[in-house]
Amino acid sequence: VETTFLRDSSDLPFLLSQLNALSEELALRMEKKQRQGKTITIKVKYSDFMVRSKSQSFSNFLYLAHDLFEQSSILFTNLW
Repeated sequence: VETTFLRDSSDLPFLLSQLNALSEELALRMEKKQRQGKTITIKVKYSDFMVRSKSQSFSNFLYLAHDLFEQSSILFTNLW
């Protein structure tokens, strides 16, 4: 899942809350399609269209919203 904000933001608590919402949406999609994943990728596109991304693969499957958020927030803050 991904989203585009109407305005650029450097508000970390806001961005993490959005990441949490995306994690919940992804978990629901995965449950509906009976899917699980082992890799999380975070992509950030800046106002100048520069893109940075970071991925991590895990030995166990991820599918619960809190696990997805926990791991993606670590990736995001390292990318930030």
